Amino acid sequence: MSLGRTARPDDLLPEHALPWLPDETLFSYCSRFHRLSLQWRAEATSLTLFGRGRSGRAHDLPDGIDGLIERTGGQLGDASEVIRRHTVLSFYLPFLEPELAESAISAMRGTGIGSLKSKLGLMSSRFGASHPLKACPECMTEDVEHHHVAYWHLSHQLPGVWICSRHRRWLTASSCKSTGVQRFQWLLPDVAAMTQIIPSSTAVDDRLLEERLLALAEAVSAIARTPEGQRIEVELTVAAHRQVLLTKKWVEPNGRAKLDRVGYDLSAFMAPLQRVPELACLAVPAAQASGLLVYLRDTRRAKTHPLRRIALSLWLHGSWTGFDKVYGCAPPISARCAPAPSATKPKLDDPRRGAFLGKLLDSEASLSRSALEAGIDTQTGMAWAAQAGISVQRRPKQLTQELRRRLVSALRAGRSKASVAKSIGVSVQTVTNTLRTEIGLQEAWHRARFEIRRRTARASWLRLAIRYPMVGVKMLRLLEPAGYAWLYRNDRSWLVEQQAQLTPRSKGNHSQVSWDQRDLVLSSAVARVCSSLAIEMPERRIQLWRIYQRLPELKTKLRRLDQLPLTRAAIELALAYRPTGSPKLI
Repeated sequence: MSLGRTARPDDLLPEHALPWLPDETLFSYCSRFHRLSLQWRAEATSLTLFGRGRSGRAHDLPDGIDGLIERTGGQLGDASEVIRRHTVLSFYLPFLEPELAESAISAMRGTGIGSLKSKLGLMSSRFGASHPLKACPECMTEDVEHHHVAYWHLSHQLPGVWICSRHRRWLTASSCKSTGVQRFQWLLPDVAAMTQIIPSSTAVDDRLLEERLLALAEAVSAIARTPEGQRIEVELTVAAHRQVLLTKKWVEPNGRAKLDRVGYDLSAFMAPLQRVPELACLAVPAAQASGLLVYLRDTRRAKTHPLRRIALSLWLHGSWTGFDKVYGCAPPISARCAPAPSATKPKLDDPRRGAFLGKLLDSEASLSRSALEAGIDTQTGMAWAAQAGISVQRRPKQLTQELRRRLVSALRAGRSKASVAKSIGVSVQTVTNTLRTEIGLQEAWHRARFEIRRRTARASWLRLAIRYPMVGVKMLRLLEPAGYAWLYRNDRSWLVEQQAQLTPRSKGNHSQVSWDQRDLVLSSAVARVCSSLAIEMPERRIQLWRIYQRLPELKTKLRRLDQLPLTRAAIELALAYRPTGSPKLI
């Protein structure tokens, strides 16, 4: 293949495949190829490598991997190997359910990742989903020395990594790609407009921040190297955290947390991270920090962004190595840490259960006699026998056979225990004992009660939907909060089907946003950026893309400038600026 002309897709043969550089990302590999092939159009390189004009150009989660493997003759490894060893997805995979992990890999192998970032939970995580390109200045120097080119290291691109573990240097970040500038271009660090992101502070603050970031970088790198097929299980993670919380006496055996101590300690640990924009959401006041405890104790809530899980693990265990030693050693617990069982309440694995049932089945002793020998009361024995499906002879006193028949019939119909007791003329305790000791009755009663509750909730929702057809789902929820909550938890498919049949309303955002305050802050930021640009480039006009390259949050507000008049005026003034040969402040 001639490097001096525009390459055609068919020009790339297996023998032209470049070798991987140590710790190199796929985007870096393609950018090197782009430079060596002397292409000036990024689309031509994409056609050559991937067979499609825009495939593979994402710097974090590229698509079209199957096309790349085919066109390089498999010299780069198989598709799964390339994704796991040379893309940011390697960090997320150990935290994903097997189905989602397979779906993510399939999306990157295909011709577009679609909504993959949303499925990974990145869009709503507060950590951001852009994955800015990062590089260590000393690594760049060494790369040029040994490989004649500075390239992108995967260990630097992983989320949460802002310090080079090897050189203990703050990483610089590119203002391209993730901000939308040069979005479809192939870039290497020497032309990617690298800037320092983390501002310097006092020596103490720098030392604490460096300590936190080094521990985080080591943890993230270790996770990205997790062997294929291994996962970081939520249940085992929560169990490991609970063990440490108990050891530190921050949580009582009954599950109650000492919120003041936990909140203060966690807030102090996370405080240095507020200087890193990506990690600022982890730094919260002590009063709010205790709220993060739910991520440590509840397996349903623990499925949060990996960075939050890692930061909490580092706080509790001191290092990722410390967490790894405890992980898997503590027994897994249920979705919520339940209180320790009472000493007077028999456990499901109570050894007396087996002894009692054995005596009841293997001898002619009565139930009361078997219960006495097993050391339990008669009512407990009757309940255990019913759970085991063993029918026992009853000796009714006040509850005759006819009354018992009526009571069982009423319970099977799903009536409440109080109403049944009142109509039959017995105590609620008698009704409860009957539920526990009649084979299959308790399950039938719960099933009937569930069906009654479902019919009631459905009827209430339909009645409101017919009466107020134009108010929308949100208003119906306010009118019937309990019914909606029950349907959402227990009959969601029916609820979703009914919501789809409601008359659609125009979408609107009624959140309380102080646009005046936002306008003041953003317009001041625009003025500062434009002043810097005018000083740095006195001979050139200021362009809009240069402003939001320096101020990424401005790009998302460009469609709302009608609500930001001061910001609009600052932008218009900057764009109207004409250089006169000397710096001019806006």
